[in-house]
Amino acid sequence: MSNYSAILAPLYSLIAAPLLVSVFLVCQLSIPAAADSVTWKVDNALELQLQMATGFVWKGNPLRQALNRLAQQQQVAMMLDRRIDPDQDTDFRVDQERLELCLMRLALSQRMGVSRVGPVFYFAPPDVADKLATVAALRRDDVKRLPAPRPRQLLAKKPTGWEDLAEPSELVQTLGRDFGVEIVNAELIPHDLWPAVDLPPLSFDQALTIVLAGFQLTFELAPDGSAARLVRIPGDVQLERSYAAGSRAEALLAQLSERFPDARLSVDQGRLVVTGRWEDHHAISRLLSGRPVRRPVVRQGETRYKLSVENQPVRGLLQALAESMECALVFDERLAEDVLSQQVSFSVEDATEDQLLRAALAPVGLTYQRQGETLTILAED
Repeated sequence: MSNYSAILAPLYSLIAAPLLVSVFLVCQLSIPAAADSVTWKVDNALELQLQMATGFVWKGNPLRQALNRLAQQQQVAMMLDRRIDPDQDTDFRVDQERLELCLMRLALSQRMGVSRVGPVFYFAPPDVADKLATVAALRRDDVKRLPAPRPRQLLAKKPTGWEDLAEPSELVQTLGRDFGVEIVNAELIPHDLWPAVDLPPLSFDQALTIVLAGFQLTFELAPDGSAARLVRIPGDVQLERSYAAGSRAEALLAQLSERFPDARLSVDQGRLVVTGRWEDHHAISRLLSGRPVRRPVVRQGETRYKLSVENQPVRGLLQALAESMECALVFDERLAEDVLSQQVSFSVEDATEDQLLRAALAPVGLTYQRQGETLTILAED
């Protein structure tokens, strides 16, 4: 994985939310894990913490140790998926970014995704992170549909965590016993040994979703909630909910359809019906209630970018940029390898895609052509 002092991310703005607190931390190579439990922030305290600005520098820090230290300092629970190399050296710098955006940029810098399950931010391969919050919301809806008193019992939050060398299959069985749910096919979980983890109190659906995510699994509840069967997470995961809109429904449909192109929106008897990922629902519900929402700055159809790079090989940088822009990268066969191995340094803010690429290529005498989904790198002459 490529390490960068900072990585490509869309330039975000915050609507009607003031900057609350600024902190700058410098983390050196050795980061000890905390032995004591943390008082994790949840509910409103968590939402407030996510809007606070922070800054820190990682220089060759092992990913899991660095992530654990960040979680402890911010009192925001974070967990690393079993498929992510926990010992990879991580170079990352962020200067005065709101914590929520910082976590997104950190995930991008390590070619991961980050998803939220209740009060826990889960770092995972992008294809897993892209679905996980939606899967968690679907399981929460399943619990709420159970006959009383099962929803109240399963939604009760209990202390969550485990000791070093824990076996996930045993964790699932213990979780089932704690909530009175029989796990009927825990043998689907292969043998593994996990490091110690401390998380905030979680409900049954939240805790089980987090433990199963690393195996691409979720669960189905029996009609009475007495048992749960483990199943594979499907390829397409969508969440449907409706929101009161009244006379504004048609106007909101037009506005939000443009702003959330990946979601399906319609109007039904004065209600706005949304089908999409949890992240879309979260943003739309905040907008409808007048709360602040982060959004990309878009001008004349162009996404604006903020990026700061210091002494990075141009080949690896271009590969990261091309991946983020969702295009195939092609190098002119006449380009010498020593040109592509040169290091570049530059900084852009509120830049178009063209301005970003020119800033990256000009220092080494290169230019580019973009045709559809193909980005070709050429010599300037």
